[in-house]
This record gives sequence, C-alpha cells and structure tokens, in this order.
Amino acid sequence: METKILSASEGTETAAQIIRSGGVAAFPTETVYGLGANAFDPLAVKKIFEIKGRPGDNPLIVHIADLEDVTALATDIPDVFYLLAEKFMPGPLTVVLKKSRAVPYEVTAGGETVGIRMPAHPVARAFIRACGTPVAAPSANVSAHVSPTSAAHVFGDLNGKISVILDGGDCEVGIESTVLDLTQNVPAILRPGSVTAEALSEILPGVTGAYDKKNAETEGITRSPGTKYRHYSPRVPAILAGSAEAAVALYDEKTAAGVNAVLILKEAAAEKVGGRRCFSMGRDNAEAAKNIYKLLRAAEDAADFIIIETVEGSGVGEAVLNRLKKAAAEQENQTEARMETAGESKKAYRTEAEENNAEKNRMATTEILPDGGKTASRFRPKLAVAFVCTGNTCRSVMAEAVLRDELTRRGVTETEIISAGTNALPFSVTSSHAIKELSNLGVSLTEKESVALNLTVLHRADVIIAVTSRIKDKILRMFAVSAHSFERKLFSYAEITGGSDLTDPFGLPFLYRTLAERLVSDGKAVADFIIDFLEIR
Repeated sequence: METKILSASEGTETAAQIIRSGGVAAFPTETVYGLGANAFDPLAVKKIFEIKGRPGDNPLIVHIADLEDVTALATDIPDVFYLLAEKFMPGPLTVVLKKSRAVPYEVTAGGETVGIRMPAHPVARAFIRACGTPVAAPSANVSAHVSPTSAAHVFGDLNGKISVILDGGDCEVGIESTVLDLTQNVPAILRPGSVTAEALSEILPGVTGAYDKKNAETEGITRSPGTKYRHYSPRVPAILAGSAEAAVALYDEKTAAGVNAVLILKEAAAEKVGGRRCFSMGRDNAEAAKNIYKLLRAAEDAADFIIIETVEGSGVGEAVLNRLKKAAAEQENQTEARMETAGESKKAYRTEAEENNAEKNRMATTEILPDGGKTASRFRPKLAVAFVCTGNTCRSVMAEAVLRDELTRRGVTETEIISAGTNALPFSVTSSHAIKELSNLGVSLTEKESVALNLTVLHRADVIIAVTSRIKDKILRMFAVSAHSFERKLFSYAEITGGSDLTDPFGLPFLYRTLAERLVSDGKAVADFIIDFLEIR
C-alpha cells in the first residue's frame, strides 16, 4: 500500500471518503496526530487495532466536530459536562461519560463508558465534519512507540499500512489530552494533560488525579487510554535522571564506556553542557510538552541511549513528567545492573562495550556426542541466544523451549535462551496450542508474558535467530542506527537449518503440531550451529 501525505486543502475530502467507506486515515489534532475510523463501525475500528498492534482492551477516544454530536455517543450526561464544554471545548480535554447503545464495544474495550473530545485543530474539525460521523482515534503510531506530532512522524511508523495522512503541521500542544472521568461518584483525572487540575478545579473544586491502572478500571475494564500499557517509548533505552547534574554524570560515564548517548535537558541546563550531545526541551513546561515527543524521536535516531532530565510535576509539568516516566519505565525495568550517579542509585544497561569487556573472560571447548552432536564441557557461563518472531506467543517461544531442551540433553546448562517479538503486545501470553503440541513431543513449555524486542535484548544475545528472513530484515530496519552492533550475530532460522522460514501458526491451530514437529526435528542442527558459531569466534 502506498502512503501519501496530503495537505488539508487537497486531502480532507479524500481522507473523509476513506472513513465513510470503512477505512482508516491519519489526521492532525492540537495534541498528537490520530489514526481515525468511523466510531459507529466496529469493523473499521478493528482495523485501527490491527494497524497499530494495539491491545484490544485499550479503549479509544471518540472525536467530534460539534457539541451536539455528544448526544449520539453518550447517555445520562451530567450538567457539569456542559459547563466543562463551555470552558474547555474545543480543546485538549477528553471527558468520559456513559456510552450510548450506538457506540460499539470495540471502541470502549468492552466497557460501558466512552471518552469524548472535540479537538481545537481546525483541520481536525473540518475533517470530522466531512466524515459525517464521529471519529474514533488513538495516536497514529505503532503501539507503545513515541506519539507522533507531525505528519512525518506518522509516515515513519505507518508507511505502507495506511493510504492517507492528512497534514496539519506540527501539533501545538504536543502531548495527549487530559482525560476526565465523570462516571464515578467523584470526578477524577485519569490521564494528565495540558488542561490541568488547577484549571478544572474552577468548575470541579478538589478534582484530583487517579493515574494508576487500578483507579482507571472498573471490574478490570479500562476507562481511559494511556493508563494500562507501556506508552510513549523510544526504540532505544531511555532513562529519567533526577537532575541535570545526574543526567550529565550518567552521560559522561556512558560515553566513556563507548556508548552512543544523548541528553534531553531543559534549556537552562542545555546551554551549559559544552560539547556534549544534547537536545533542549525548551524554557518552560509548556514548551517541554510541545517538544518532548519530537525530541524523543530525534534522539532515538541519533543515539543508542537517551538520558532525560526530569521536570517539575506541577501544572502542565505533571503531564510531561507522566509521559517521561512511561517512556523510561520499560527500559528501567529491564536493566541488568545498578550504578551510583550524582548521589542517586541509577539503573544502567549492559552496553555493547561492557559486553565486549566481559566476553574476554568467556571460554568454550567442545566434544562430540556418540550420535554426532556436539556438547560443551566448559561452556561460556553467560551465553545468550535470542529467538525473534512477531508476537512472541508461538514460534519464538517454541524454538526457545526446544533449544533449551536440546542443550540440556548435551550438558549445556548455563545457557540463557530468551525470545521476543517485533510486535509483541503487553500482557499477551504463550499460546496454549504451542504448550500442548510441544508437551506431546516431550518438550516442556510454560506460559510466559510476551516480550517486545528492544536493544537490550539484541545487545545481550550472543546469537539472534529471526524465525523468518522477513523478520530478520525488519529487525535491521527497526534498529538501523544500531545495526552495526548486532548484525554479525543475527541470522534467519532458514540460514541456520538450511531449510525454510517457520510458518506462523497464529489463528490456525492445526499448524501448531506441524511447527512443533519441525522444531524438534531441527533441534540438533540448531544446537550444533550455536556451538560452532561460538567456537569460531
């Protein structure tokens, strides 16, 4: 599919026609760019989730062009909604109300509430009016990646997946809308944004934030996006430093170790860092909000490690800090060592340089088994092999289990075998079909949560095996800036076995048995390759 970026003058009607025909299109708002579909068409809405790789239990916000449109979407609308609308709409405020029967559950993640927003961006409202229907839309990016604030950002994530991106320039606000819930006994902010608690308190005295997953759920159903899953994350490790001094100290330590790092600092600090590589957020929190996603995207293209100065968590800064914590949270949870930086305990990544130093102390010798297979009498204690597929629910986890079983049979027990997915969704787990079919062949596979592929996995692994040639190529594209650091140890499954790619059995239960049998049959060849590869290094 060819993806075109069209100006508002030439593309509004084209994009609207796509929506009216049951398709999806990207459009600008003042917060971030959205990926829209007809909010009343469940099949169209499903396409959003498929294109983004978005979990189905993460609700969408419905965008309207005119206030009267809300009555088609919601019931039992409280009077305070209209007071809020008078002051804050159009604008970056989403209000959660009880949904009408016309709103499909695909939009609300199975819940009985719906978030509704009237964007202030003139192109957005003209587009929605031209659609002739409210438009359900999350951010127009790959799920969990940094949100897009320009048409170019959308193109970078969704090129080839959608046909039209409506260009409305750079987003003025730059972070997602505030989400205010009016369906509970006490109104609460579920997601902070540029409409602050202080501003809302003029109409709702004492309104407070409830930003954790528990407060944003009713009986396990999420009422707001941005609260349940990893969001806003760059494709390279990022860490949030407690001060500019701590950020600079960590930068110096990382660069001294050969890491390609970059700083994101407030303007006052950015002006004092000398020759260090640095991006400036701006003078104040409002500028930081407008710039932060653009800077995270620039930083992931320019470096392999991002160090961000924290911001004050008041006013708009509360929303910026919320996004920064989420952007850095996944990487911080996956760090492998701890270090002291500027008096603070900081989590740090094992970098490629650190791996190379550690590798000098690893040795392996091999012997031949009676059946011709190879084993290791003294194997490198921290050997790691990573299998990579798409969702990390079947092929890669099955290959992981088979190799672990084969190496254990040969006496290689100190090997770390892991797996990940290029499009793994949070809270997805191993397929029960995969577990069953391997068990029938005597290979143990237990359920685990899917892992999204990142640089930490790629740098940690001594051998990376993509289950198909296409996925191998995708890994090189996803991490193009850092590909030089891992491409020598990246192989496709077909290259290793001399056979073909592994067919994806997802949605086709009868293929799991065939896949399991092939993996077990290939087990000896894969294990031999691993040992041979490490010998010749």
